Amino acid sequence: MKLISARSRWRSLSFVVVLLATVSAFASSEAFAQTTYLIKNDSSAGTYINQLVALTGSPSTATTPNLSGTGILGICTSGCGTTGNATVQISGNVNCLFGSAATTAGDFVTASPLGFSAECHDAGASVPTSGEIIGVVLSSNPSGGGTYNIALFSQELYPGPKGATGATGPTGCPTSGGDPSTDSADWSEMAAAGATGATGATGATGATGATGATGSQGIQGVQGNTGATGATGPTGATGPTGATGSTGATGTTGATGATGATGPTGPTGPTGAIGATGAIGGTGTTGPTGPNYILFSGGTGIAPNTTTFIGAGVANTTGAAG
Repeated sequence: MKLISARSRWRSLSFVVVLLATVSAFASSEAFAQTTYLIKNDSSAGTYINQLVALTGSPSTATTPNLSGTGILGICTSGCGTTGNATVQISGNVNCLFGSAATTAGDFVTASPLGFSAECHDAGASVPTSGEIIGVVLSSNPSGGGTYNIALFSQELYPGPKGATGATGPTGCPTSGGDPSTDSADWSEMAAAGATGATGATGATGATGATGATGSQGIQGVQGNTGATGATGPTGATGPTGATGSTGATGTTGATGATGATGPTGPTGPTGAIGATGAIGGTGTTGPTGPNYILFSGGTGIAPNTTTFIGAGVANTTGAAG
């Protein structure tokens, strides 16, 4: 019974052993690990660095895979974009961009099932049951995503349905678990049962089933709550001064105020300049003829305002000042 159990486990692990043997072959062959193609980029979707590449059109151009994650050629390592030629590696050790999930060394790699079909995805340690198996993860990394090294398979591998179960062989050793050397009943069982039959051949692998139809789009989620109002921004610069308004109408004249008290008398001003000398008056009328003077010897003088003559004469009187 133990032998039969071991054989069953071997059959279930056979596919995994083949894949791991392929990975080992990649690691031991540098030339095989660097197989690349130079392919013109699709001008619409194009390709992205360290992401998966598929073919489209005729003649074929390099583009991103469809959402089914199948028909993958390899990974773009340079010249990626929508123009020129992309270098696409189809086998060996190569970097690939993973999404947000963590990776574990030795896990199988498929295209991302999260709507980013050009990214790689850690599909777990068990052989995937859907999608194309691209390769095997070569390092363990925490969640958050990043570009990690993988062993890229050179041929497309798809998990198919299990083969049919082989026919049951004839009954083998006694089922009582006894020792035939000490228990005669066990000899009887062995004689009746006969030798253990050979394990039946593994049934052929069934054909790959058709790809299922794409499911309908899920309903839209409810709208999230409105975020809090942001802080008030700084006050803007002061605008320019507006134009001066028109002058208002002149108000009415106020009443005349009362007369103020008379101020003190100011100091006396300086004496004015002396006026100009008046004009000389006209010549006065001729006075009457004065008496004759006789000059006596030793006289006291001549009367004022008179002209002295010797002998008879008329005094010439000077006119009064004008």
